[in-house]
Amino acid sequence: NGMGELKSQGEKLIGESDCKSCHKVHERAIGPSFFDVAKKYKDDSNARTYIGNKIISGGGGVWGDMHMSAHPLFSETDARRMADYILSLATENQHVKKVDPSGTIHISPTASLEDRTYVLKASY
Repeated sequence: NGMGELKSQGEKLIGESDCKSCHKVHERAIGPSFFDVAKKYKDDSNARTYIGNKIISGGGGVWGDMHMSAHPLFSETDARRMADYILSLATENQHVKKVDPSGTIHISPTASLEDRTYVLKASY
């Protein structure tokens, strides 16, 4: 792989915060893994907003007795970007398409006018 790993804005924000002191990507730590959160909420149409609000407000009781600290300094936009990354883990590698080096990648517009982050990973 000749290129470094490209991170989404949400993944970058998580890496720069204290999230990983309680959460790991694929295994439980103090709190649930991001992958388990993604699996739990993958079919919930309000998941992005719900998880974004949990990041800002904190909470507890859903995954056991531990309480998640509030992170009020995150904007709603950044919290939703983080939620997008977490939710993307549920469909990780399900929509991978191989394209020839001269191929074109088409991204369908979403019904929402909110900003989205798309990650293109290339290897050779």
